[in-house]
Amino acid sequence: MFLVFKISLDDTVSFSINSIIDWHKLKINKRKGKTNEIFYNLILGYKDLEYLKSFDENELHGNNLVTCDVNMDKLFPIGNYGVISDKEFNSITLYKCSNPRITTSVILLVLSYIRSNILRRTSNNGSFSEKDIKAKPEFCYRMISYIEDDIGLHRNTISKCIDILVELDILVTLSMPRYKDENGNWHTEATLFADKYRYDSQSRLVQDYDYEEELKYGKQYLIEKKYVSKKFYQNTEEK
Repeated sequence: MFLVFKISLDDTVSFSINSIIDWHKLKINKRKGKTNEIFYNLILGYKDLEYLKSFDENELHGNNLVTCDVNMDKLFPIGNYGVISDKEFNSITLYKCSNPRITTSVILLVLSYIRSNILRRTSNNGSFSEKDIKAKPEFCYRMISYIEDDIGLHRNTISKCIDILVELDILVTLSMPRYKDENGNWHTEATLFADKYRYDSQSRLVQDYDYEEELKYGKQYLIEKKYVSKKFYQNTEEK
């Protein structure tokens, strides 16, 4: 997010470690293994992955400003990726959470993960019939434990971030009912995620987008594709 916001017209970005930390509304901490070292290693990781290039890593410390080239093909891929609007970003950065572990960066990480895993429809004219929505609803389905494995956050932190994103009217969720097997053991199924609102490429609200339809057909999609158990239909209460 920082890199995208700071890119210049010549496809370069200028930054210091401290400016990145300040932008994320975190505190500078130069002790070993703390904030400055974490962001330093993060920038080196982006360089190793060829997102950034042409800078001397020895100059990357404190308030020292470095300028480097950005690999635009890496940072703006044509394929699947999650888009976060300015409005959503501002809502998240302004959110005040009493839990010190729930930072702006953590909430953005959870949202980015869900957004990048939402199934997407394609259309030449940008409009979709109910048949199109039913055939490919735009939603993401994940067990919280799977998200934990993928992004390395504790499941309680992930659940809290999801609650915040729902509170901010960014996401909506549908929790599939728990079911009991023949041995009397309870099992949890996947959670469905969808955007609360949809925006077009010009950041305009898509008027005919209906998240309730996406979730309804998403649930049907999972059952028909046998990605989840058909034991939904026993007497369990849907959240």
